[in-house]
Amino acid sequence: STSKRSIGGLLAADKERGASPNGARGGSSSNGGTATGACASGPGTGATGVTASSGGGGANGPKSKKPRTADDAASRLPAGVVASDFPEVQLSMVSGDEADEPLCGAVPSPSGAVHPIGARVIARVSGPRVLPQHWALTQVTRYLAPKSKYILRAEDGTESGRVHTITSKFVHGLPASLPILSACSNKNTFPKGAGVFALYPATARFCRAIVVQPPSQTTGRSHYVLTFDSIDLEPGQQPVTAAVPAAFVTQLPSGLNEAAQ
Repeated sequence: STSKRSIGGLLAADKERGASPNGARGGSSSNGGTATGACASGPGTGATGVTASSGGGGANGPKSKKPRTADDAASRLPAGVVASDFPEVQLSMVSGDEADEPLCGAVPSPSGAVHPIGARVIARVSGPRVLPQHWALTQVTRYLAPKSKYILRAEDGTESGRVHTITSKFVHGLPASLPILSACSNKNTFPKGAGVFALYPATARFCRAIVVQPPSQTTGRSHYVLTFDSIDLEPGQQPVTAAVPAAFVTQLPSGLNEAAQ
């Protein structure tokens, strides 16, 4: 059967089982809020990170222990791992058949699938001869079926509201859900050493990276520890090792390094 649990509920369950945290901070929060970054905690913490309500509460439900906060996670960051703010997002935690569905964690979307209006996607917003290429976090506002193009709004603090029209070949989906710990597999989770495409800390830019720790080995179970490759970085940016929310980690896009059409 399929079950859905909040990230906060998972943390409380881990704590009651005596699970030992090992890793860094991930990222998500309730849609429409203003918190940023990566903390696995109850609402209203005001800290950077994944913000998710604690599961299993209520008058008739079991009492949960105090969930871990972003500050708790920050105190356990491995040496050399960068902690940073990320856009807010809250994804369902799923199991069963849903953990193998398209866009659950590392599961890619089917070829030719149309991303719905409002979906967060990444898109190549630079010209065909611009190097390094600029793949940015955007949101779908319209799909032009006859031309197979998307109209996208940039989610960039310096270009808020800027609109791009991009061929579907250069638009790539992001995770719409994440597997719970017991449902993680090589199909829906990138293993250690895998090459991925991920959001570089404190930017709206996606870059190539290598998995150092998958979510199963990190605090909150909702993020990856990644080392970014210098090939996609702008001058002055460093190939850092950072904790990145799983919501912003995806496979390398098929249009990477291809000329625009």
